[in-house]
Amino acid sequence: GVWKRVEITLYLREAAVLALSEFPEELIDADNFIRYLPLLAEFGRPIYVQSRSPFLAQLGQPALPYEELADRDIARLASKAEYVARF
Repeated sequence: GVWKRVEITLYLREAAVLALSEFPEELIDADNFIRYLPLLAEFGRPIYVQSRSPFLAQLGQPALPYEELADRDIARLASKAEYVARF
């Protein structure tokens, strides 16, 4: 599938970090989080979250591994990408 052909790196900031919570079904579009986020981990793609996001305390036991990334480092991460999409 497409997951083997593309290199996706995900960066979540602000409330978006809650997509990694142990109960994502409470979020809008939860089916997409539950279905697709585990594929990133399965194929070894990194998931980054905003360092010191106030929402990190609300995660409980995260559903997937992640790495914190400081705002100042997002430009470095983006510069290594062939394409960048912001939502």
